[in-house]
Amino acid sequence: MNPLQAWQHWQENCESPDNYINFGFYSLVAAACERRVWLTTSRGPVYPNLYTVLVGPAGVGKGQVIKPVIEILREFKKPDTDTSIEGLNDDVQGIAKLFNLNPKGMRVPVGPESATLAALLNIMPSLTRPMTFNSKPSCYTAIFLGLEELTTLVNGEDVVKDFLLAAYDCGHFRRELKCSRPVTIINMCLNFLAGTTPDTFREVMGTRCLTDGFTSRTWFIYADKKRKFCLEKSLTDSMLLARGEVVRFIQKIVDLSGALELDPEAFSYIKSWYETVFPFSRANSNPLLDEYYARKNLHTYKLAIVLKLIDEPWISPIRKCHIERALEILGGEELNMDKALSTKIRNELAPILRKVILWIAKERAVKPGAILKQFYNELQGVPEALQVIQDGCRHGKLMINKNLTISLKGAGEEPANETMALNLCNTNHDCWRVE
Repeated sequence: MNPLQAWQHWQENCESPDNYINFGFYSLVAAACERRVWLTTSRGPVYPNLYTVLVGPAGVGKGQVIKPVIEILREFKKPDTDTSIEGLNDDVQGIAKLFNLNPKGMRVPVGPESATLAALLNIMPSLTRPMTFNSKPSCYTAIFLGLEELTTLVNGEDVVKDFLLAAYDCGHFRRELKCSRPVTIINMCLNFLAGTTPDTFREVMGTRCLTDGFTSRTWFIYADKKRKFCLEKSLTDSMLLARGEVVRFIQKIVDLSGALELDPEAFSYIKSWYETVFPFSRANSNPLLDEYYARKNLHTYKLAIVLKLIDEPWISPIRKCHIERALEILGGEELNMDKALSTKIRNELAPILRKVILWIAKERAVKPGAILKQFYNELQGVPEALQVIQDGCRHGKLMINKNLTISLKGAGEEPANETMALNLCNTNHDCWRVE
């Protein structure tokens, strides 16, 4: 089995949704890379550090994924390092050392599970480590955060926003703090895997999160229920062996260093997608994701790096299949990503969708432009009309036909294939013409 399958088998008793489990592993691989592996592009290096937020109701299984990621990273100790923790007696110091609780003693430093910005700024300058970048001596400061509640760190304050943007872009951070010495962090690299509920995120962040750059850099992985209910006493032998496979794989990533490149076929594919498909095609047309889609090419690069390393944990070119899989995986998650960002609990387009379904039932099949014309007073342009159509298809009520008309699901029309359906996302296509 490959490393992802080993992770999935180890998590066989985990009740969390499948997408939580998979993105937990992607986050683990990205954290193990730190700033030592990057993709060379014409716009500079792209590092695979990820901001991943598991969003769902309380009890759906966010913590069940976050804890094993932290557990694996703490397996790797940094030799010859003082790992004592200030304020603990000798007996407790021994326990802390056994469980590798001090980030200074970790190959991949892991921060506290409930981290404030002040706590991070206090510890990160001491985590700067040497490395070689493009044959020149350099250094970096990396940390991974496994936060069971995102809003302990991300609270809408400007200083937190500035820190998160600089850390994601792997830049420097300098801040003059009140009643303290200036803080300087060189070549930051922050990975985090966090959980939150939609209500908590809305309450703390409000509408500010939609425009402050945080959402453009973050993957919001949404699920509303557990994949199963499971109560087992212990892990099976095969699950323990699978855990060992995961540890050995992460060891390879922790020891890896160097630059990746796209092979010619992969570059040609993503260039064609970015220039001719992406401008007209989105898996989710909700305006709440506009900031996220502004960085879709960067998200694709980052996930492609992770997928390549899962397949081949050594320095070699990223292939076309990795780009294709990255686009497919992200596209699947984007369908529900807006549910984490909506500042309103109710879907305001749902009543309009019900009206559209009743109207199409009478008309049999209609062009998208006809929907826009019929409901002109209720739909604010093509993006909302497209979202209504996509919502109807997603819920199995509507379908896109081969001639790019819209009908009820099962009405007897010939369905469009995926390539044809993409034309609907082109707002300049003839199907949107209002006659």
